[in-house]
Order: sequence, then structure tokens, then C-alpha cells
Amino acid sequence: MIPYIYRGNTTDWIASSIMDGPAYFSKIEPIDSTNFIIKATSNKTKESVLGKINLVDSLKVDLSYELLQKQIDGVFDTDGSLLYNRQLQKLVYTYFYRNQYIVADKNLELKRLGKTIDTISRAQIKVGTIASKNQLKMAAPALLVNKYSATYGSYLFVNSKLIGRYEPIDMWEQASIIDVYNIEENTYEFSFYVYNIGKDKLKTFQVLNDKLIAMIGNHIVIYQLSTYRFNKLEPALKETIDQKITYSQIK
Repeated sequence: MIPYIYRGNTTDWIASSIMDGPAYFSKIEPIDSTNFIIKATSNKTKESVLGKINLVDSLKVDLSYELLQKQIDGVFDTDGSLLYNRQLQKLVYTYFYRNQYIVADKNLELKRLGKTIDTISRAQIKVGTIASKNQLKMAAPALLVNKYSATYGSYLFVNSKLIGRYEPIDMWEQASIIDVYNIEENTYEFSFYVYNIGKDKLKTFQVLNDKLIAMIGNHIVIYQLSTYRFNKLEPALKETIDQKITYSQIK
């Protein structure tokens, strides 16, 4: 498959391609209207790399071979969530299978290598080969450490998939846990729960200003984030972090 980038205006919802030619990438996040950060596969190493696309300069693609750190195969072991923090103007990358995240600037220069509170520092995956296609594949289910991530302001929010030492089993069955990190100070702050709706668990989420917007089953749920805990967010109403404000069913 060849990915393309389309740009349009929300006044008419008409979009058109803004790329003169294809650029191969698997994940992409916009920096602004002409610059993007990407995750791609290097033609040179055949491993995953992070990069930047500039559409003004004739589709210029810059790749960094230093940001993602190979442990096993350089493909599956480096998979993760690619985010861009507009408030800090930083790239944030959270590994799926190890307790690490990367903070880099717009020029792909490493600024910080942080750790999540889970103890899995090396990806626990098994990689096999499809000989007929000369392709790599997962040979066994991997141990997932950090599933979903979002970032806003000074914070990184991570949906941890490993139960904590002091965490009640019954809470693990009722809700998804979100760990909060301060990526400027490289510290763990605290954790909170996003509760299931019936049997449906968290699918994905984003954070915007003082709101956490979550997809749970076929519902969108909005949580108000308390500035008592999140003192580096925009001013919020005086609701507690675990108070559900509203949710609406997606038709």
C-alpha cells in the first residue's frame, strides 16, 4: 500500500492530495500544515525508524536512525504510539512492549528517554519468518506493556496493560488504568481509572485542554480533569478526575 496525505477545509469537507509523490510510512502525526512526523521502514536497514516529511521542500523526507533502539528485530520490538505534543513542540513515542518512551524535538534530536512504572525493560516477543514471502511475523502473542497513549501540555498519559503490585484485581476487571507522567521533569505523577461501560473497555483516548475524551465500545466519554491534580493544564471546572461528565452513543 502507498499512503498519501490529503488536506482540506472543514467548511466544505473537500480534501485533495498535497503530495507530489508517495512517501512510505506506517504512522503519521502533523506538526503543522506542511510538516509531519512519521514512523517508517528504512530501505537501508529494513528496520523501523522515525522521520519527518516537509511538503514545501519537494516532499523532503528526513529519517533518524538513532531514536528507536533495537532490542530483537528492529521492527516489532520497536513498535509503539507516535504522538506530537503541540504545546511543547515535541515528538513523543511510547513503546508497546517495553517500559520506555522517547521525547525528541522537531528536528528529531533526542531530548529525553523516560521510563514507565512497569518493570518490563526488554520486549518479550518471539519473531518468525514467512520463508515464501521473506517477511517477518510475530511467532507468539507478545506481552503488551503500554497499549494506548496521549499527550497534552507537560503530561503523557499511558494506558498500562500490566497490573500493578498493589492494584485490586476487581478494579482491573471494571476499568482501564491510565498512568500519568510529567515529560518535562521525567517523573511519574499518579494513576487513575477509566471505567468500562457494561462489558466494553477503553478502545482509545485523547486529551484536549482539561478534558479526556475516551472511546469505550460504541460510546464517546468525556472526563473532566481536575486542576488540583493537573496543575499544568488549562483552568478546569472543579470536578474530580474520576467523575464522568457525559457520554453519547455513536450511531
